[in-house]
Amino acid sequence: MKNKVKICSLMLIGFFGLINGANASNVYTNYNGVEMSTNEFNNLISMGFTDEQIYNMEQDEFEKNKNLSGEIVATDTIYVKTINTYAPKDENLNIMAFAKSEIINDINNGNNYELVSTQNIIITEEEFNNVDENNDNVIIVNDVNPDIISTEYKKLTTNIIKNGSTYRVKNDLTWKKMPSTRSNDLFGIRINHSIAEPKSGSQYAKTTYKMKDACTLQTTTYNTVHSSNWNRAETGYGVAFKIPSDTTKRYIWYKEADYPCADKDSLYKVPATGNKLVDVDVTSLNSYMYFDLVKLSNGALSAFGSYQHAQKSVSLSSALTFTFGSGGLGGVFNLSASISEKYDGMDGTHAQILNPNW
Repeated sequence: MKNKVKICSLMLIGFFGLINGANASNVYTNYNGVEMSTNEFNNLISMGFTDEQIYNMEQDEFEKNKNLSGEIVATDTIYVKTINTYAPKDENLNIMAFAKSEIINDINNGNNYELVSTQNIIITEEEFNNVDENNDNVIIVNDVNPDIISTEYKKLTTNIIKNGSTYRVKNDLTWKKMPSTRSNDLFGIRINHSIAEPKSGSQYAKTTYKMKDACTLQTTTYNTVHSSNWNRAETGYGVAFKIPSDTTKRYIWYKEADYPCADKDSLYKVPATGNKLVDVDVTSLNSYMYFDLVKLSNGALSAFGSYQHAQKSVSLSSALTFTFGSGGLGGVFNLSASISEKYDGMDGTHAQILNPNW
């Protein structure tokens, strides 16, 4: 399911300011119309949900979690910088003759260019936080052997959350720089099956992303719940989903006063009539997924998290052929060599609690 939500930052700040200062009997409403008390909000926080996740939470997810009271007992986070290098398939192709948007579209569609190398670098939290999302992440190098270099930044956190007499495992993913290629990515958690197994039907995954209109400069937030395309096993759960694509929007106006864009410093610069096609780009993306566990035996409990970005086109049916294994991508996803090589191979996370109290 997908729904369009416009977020006003002042409203977001005001909503959570009220929540934090409210009496337990007071009720507040998030942007999806979900009403919650301060106690229910705090319960969601204790179960590992972020402010933004609560602000965009759907009614059905809220109902399943509002009365749970938990504690994050183990966590692991990695920050990754990925550098992809592409080259023309035809060495005689003059890449400087093409607009950057044309090159990016060709890369995304598997035309004219091929991926020649990928480098994943573990970086610090400070370096990740200092990345400027507004700077271009695609560089065209024009030399004897022209290349296109794309730089991406991702943060992955895996939590183990104690909830009464049981446990939940949860992944949180944040993109800081959006990738050129948009295909079927993989998101999942593997557990040590000798100790526990996933509770059937407890899985949930959701993506929240923002798109910015280059004309109006307005940013709109969208939410997509991933209710299908899961692969479930005794050793873990994973879901495949496609990162949304950038789009365009056409504006037509017939008098200066109706000019829709935000770049009018003075009226004389605005055409009296116009027909303008502008970019509407994905500027940020956050995803999370979780499931509950059932105890099998005593011993240390481990949760191995992984997010694998498809750098080449991967069909949904091919993406879902994965099984779970320690030797797979990110220590989670086992795939055939022909499919595995299409993913970025980003390292995974490992959260562990040595003496779980079931």
